[in-house]
Amino acid sequence: MNEFYYKEIDENEVDPLKIKEANRVLNFCKNLLALPDLRIQWYVKVEKESFEKSHSILFGEIIRNLERVNKYKEEFCGMVKVVGHKNKIFIRADILLDGIKRTIAHECSHHSNFRHYGLFNDERRAEGFAREVMSEINNY
Repeated sequence: MNEFYYKEIDENEVDPLKIKEANRVLNFCKNLLALPDLRIQWYVKVEKESFEKSHSILFGEIIRNLERVNKYKEEFCGMVKVVGHKNKIFIRADILLDGIKRTIAHECSHHSNFRHYGLFNDERRAEGFAREVMSEINNY
């Protein structure tokens, strides 16, 4: 059975191009969805040994379980945590730039749906919104 470990990282540990593009997509989504001051918390996947040395727990057991559930689907790339992190989306820094942009739009949709309608796990709506953003973002 696989276990997956993650560690939060500071923005200065992320490729500057990824930060620039991530903020552009985030601002686009915030304007479109009328979101509050939403910000990105970056994280990376780490090996068990690195995780244990860092003493950093991003999502703990919950995420390891989610990762296992989704092991036949897409790699785990982002999350909205509504308890204790109301204005934060968690985005994986160690994926390709297009994946980061799509994930930001996807997570912004989840954040908006939860904030405005109490909906949270509407994956089809979040993926649809991400597709729309990806097709429009180059004009922004």
